[in-house]
Amino acid sequence: MTVAELVRSLQSLGIEKQNLPVIIRGYEGGSNEVSEITPTQVAWDHHADMPYYGRHQIVSADEYEWLPDAEPTLVLTEVIHLVGHNR
Repeated sequence: MTVAELVRSLQSLGIEKQNLPVIIRGYEGGSNEVSEITPTQVAWDHHADMPYYGRHQIVSADEYEWLPDAEPTLVLTEVIHLVGHNR
């Protein structure tokens, strides 16, 4: 989903829903409010063959060379990362 698609989807919910909290899945269960919206980079599809991981690996450009099993052809992609911290 792109930022534009997310905005359109949220707008389609209607004005009566604009003050609802936004939550994301918690680390091991439950959910958290979104507390950060951060541009970051991911190694896209880095874990595509590992069903127990998320497909993509968040990584900064300076950490990329240390990413385990990194393939030289793997490209870093800029994304918007929604974060909800456990309290």
